[in-house]
Amino acid sequence: MPNTKKTAARFVAAYYPPVETPQSKCLPTRETVREKPQPSARFQCVLRIYTAEDELSQYSVGRGQWKLLTNTKGVAPLANWEVSSQDDGTTLLTASCHKEASRRLVYEWIRGAGYGKQYEVMTRPKGSSDINAQFVPVKLALLRDGVAGWPTQGYFYHFIDGALQAECQIAGEGRWSYQLLCSDERGLDERPLFERHLSHFLLPYRIENHSPGEQYLLYRRERLSTEEWASLSSSWLAQHGLRLNMDAVIAAFNGPLTTEVRQEDIPPSGHLRVGHVYPFGDVWGQYRHPELAPELVHIQTDSSVNQRMPVVMVGEWDGEGYSTGEQVSMTQLTGRGPFYLKTPRAPRAKFWFSRIDQRAEFSAEKASERLSDSDQRDVLECSDGTQMTSFNKSMNAWVTHFWDDNPLPEELDVLVLHNGYTGAAGVRIDLDELDPGQQILVTGGTLSGCTMVTGVKGRQFYALHAGTAISPNEWKTGQHGVRDNYALLKLMMPENDLTAPPEWDNDGMPALLDCFSQATMAYSGKPEAKMQRADARCFNYYRPEILYSVCCSFSLIKKDRHGNVSVETLTELGEISQDSSAENKSVSNFVYEARDTRVKVLL
Repeated sequence: MPNTKKTAARFVAAYYPPVETPQSKCLPTRETVREKPQPSARFQCVLRIYTAEDELSQYSVGRGQWKLLTNTKGVAPLANWEVSSQDDGTTLLTASCHKEASRRLVYEWIRGAGYGKQYEVMTRPKGSSDINAQFVPVKLALLRDGVAGWPTQGYFYHFIDGALQAECQIAGEGRWSYQLLCSDERGLDERPLFERHLSHFLLPYRIENHSPGEQYLLYRRERLSTEEWASLSSSWLAQHGLRLNMDAVIAAFNGPLTTEVRQEDIPPSGHLRVGHVYPFGDVWGQYRHPELAPELVHIQTDSSVNQRMPVVMVGEWDGEGYSTGEQVSMTQLTGRGPFYLKTPRAPRAKFWFSRIDQRAEFSAEKASERLSDSDQRDVLECSDGTQMTSFNKSMNAWVTHFWDDNPLPEELDVLVLHNGYTGAAGVRIDLDELDPGQQILVTGGTLSGCTMVTGVKGRQFYALHAGTAISPNEWKTGQHGVRDNYALLKLMMPENDLTAPPEWDNDGMPALLDCFSQATMAYSGKPEAKMQRADARCFNYYRPEILYSVCCSFSLIKKDRHGNVSVETLTELGEISQDSSAENKSVSNFVYEARDTRVKVLL
């Protein structure tokens, strides 16, 4: 049977040494991570800025103002630009790209402002000499009598292909800086785009080697009205704005200054013209009085401005700050020599014409619109400022080359009143019939022995020119010319009570001048024809010491938009001599030098 007796448990003492396994230290695993090499940029976008590298920030065209955007989602805009100065004074900005693609070049006037102008560009292979886009900072000025100034009131507008690019409000209170407004091609918005004031303007010159479009600048004393904005068109801009010649802007930057060393105490002479562009170094001066006109201040020397920076003459200051297109000033005529007309045309201005000479003897004045070719033959030529030339057909000579290179505007009506064909001829202009903004230039051409009289009485302007067409001749200007001038004035001014002098000589001319409220006369006072009594109104251009002298007489008549009329007459004595340095030897070439210039304000 089984044994059910319980036995006690026994425990046997025993020792087991612990099992110890040496543990290695836990060190981090070192693995060499090889980064995937980034492909080198094989394309680029290059900008040329027409200013020096150290001026980029000053004119808000530094690397922070430019970005390259792409239409690909998730691709960040490129804003890293390498800057390099060029020997020609410009600066290149270069951005490296990985793909050849079309990109949007964005320019921000103020970095981070969130508003910018956009241009389409195409990246080029790295190292290409192509320039994707070119821009030039400029300053904008107005003129008064050929002298430039900064306007301190008003608005500047910039258009490309008729679309508004920028509206700028001038600060006022004697300041000429301006703020950009929120206006664009969609409409006008008077809110400032940002608080910062600018004193320059950035113009696009080339985008992918093409013109960005037809650019216009416009200055207005008052802001564009709703009606004007609604009527904006290409023809409206052509009439009221200034079409920019961007090649001329770049030429002003690249060209030499008129004077390499400026004498800081001598302001530039009043020779500047509306629509032209000049480097800053040719327009500043030092002036005792800062104001050039109400709300227009002189351009003073400024060491912070690049002397080569282009300054655009946007318009003419007409007394109330309006730009009315190119206004001719007497300073533009002074010292330039006589001019002639390339292609005479039918009269455009309204005037009355008379002549008493060997070819024709009018019994009454004839209106300009009724003149025939035979009425005008050999005596009267009409055209506009673009047809002015320094080439004298009768002499077959270039008296100068100035007028061919510097024509006056097409809007200027030009009347060349030659002396009567051995007798006297004259024109009368009713100043009340001038249109607002109209300008008329009356000249006698080249005076070399004849007599030219200009005068104003009431609201009428008169010009009389007596001389001979054949030399030698028994007809003498200092005798028979006086007689014919008397007869001609009686025809032109029937109400005058002028009586014949005791003798027909130049001493009788002051009495003729007394018929006008203001008048002037240019004549050749050789010993046998010289006036015995001096008269401040009479200019004797005879100079025995000058081998070949010529006299010019210019009368400039202008009516501003308010109906105010001004009349000025310039009489100038000049000497011409052979120009041995002239390249064109097929005809004679002369050098003209003004020797005695007088300007008389008639009205």
